Amino acid sequence: NRVDVDFECKGLIGKFFRSKKFFAVYSGCNIEHVPEHILVIPFLSTVYSLAWANRADIYVPCIDQTFLAALKKNKAVFQKYYPTIPFRGNIIPEKTVNTQSQEGKNKKAMVLFSGGIDSMSTFVSHYKEKPIVVSVFGADITLDKQEEWATKTKDFKKFTAKNKAEFRVIQSNFYDM
Repeated sequence: NRVDVDFECKGLIGKFFRSKKFFAVYSGCNIEHVPEHILVIPFLSTVYSLAWANRADIYVPCIDQTFLAALKKNKAVFQKYYPTIPFRGNIIPEKTVNTQSQEGKNKKAMVLFSGGIDSMSTFVSHYKEKPIVVSVFGADITLDKQEEWATKTKDFKKFTAKNKAEFRVIQSNFYDM
């Protein structure tokens, strides 16, 4: 249940990265049959805005068509809020894949949860959907701080149990990249 993405940076953007490898380990779910164009989404979500702001292109073998369209809309919003920054970088896939939605089949809301006000608001907004609550170990708390993460996880588990929500953890090197 692990995704590894090796990447290389050319030009000035390289100074923003400490690592040339992204990983994510998913607990509580099997990703064996998840296609590559979906598995690349967490990596792209981590690096796209930095690439755009630094006029860097990201080349990927394949990408989900809906996700790519959403990124283009997101880029327009960034440009609106930061008009002095030329968002000229692009995501350049070799191919796009139109992933067919499986309406009703395993469809469930999911919220990223750090315990902060934004994630709490998102949870409350989606409460009736009984969302899966997902926390990323390695995003706000670095992977070397096991004790701090254990305390947070204990709090998150209490919160999700009280609210009858499913809790999952993704371990990643977001922060250390």
